[in-house]
Amino acid sequence: MSESTSLSIIAVCQLFLTAGVVVAALAIIYAIFAFKKMISTKIDEVMDKVQPVVDRVESIAQQAKETAEKVSVKVDSIMTKAESTADSVGNTVQSVSEKVNEAVSPKMAAAVGVAGTALKVMQLYQGISKIKQAHAPETKEPKAE
Repeated sequence: MSESTSLSIIAVCQLFLTAGVVVAALAIIYAIFAFKKMISTKIDEVMDKVQPVVDRVESIAQQAKETAEKVSVKVDSIMTKAESTADSVGNTVQSVSEKVNEAVSPKMAAAVGVAGTALKVMQLYQGISKIKQAHAPETKEPKAE
């Protein structure tokens, strides 16, 4: 075999090798685009299935927020009424204490009046505290983003 024939064979082999590399590169590029299209299609399918759930969750969260706001307003109203009632009862107890004080001996009436007032105020305060503690988590919960 002559030198020119050997060089020709090497050139043809290199041409085939180059063509093979180009075909392999094109196949890899095609595979990447096909994979990208397949992933995009699957993501769209999943999003179509998930979107109604997301919409329902948003609706439920909005309803929960509105309910919490209504409950908060009602609890505040109840607390205001309870505080007003406590003040009124305290004033009434004080008034009764003063009347008892006028009717009974001054030292005994003052002690009984103060003790009675303190007892009633303490009972009302405990009741108000229990109401506040029972409703405190409901007013702080919903913070939807």
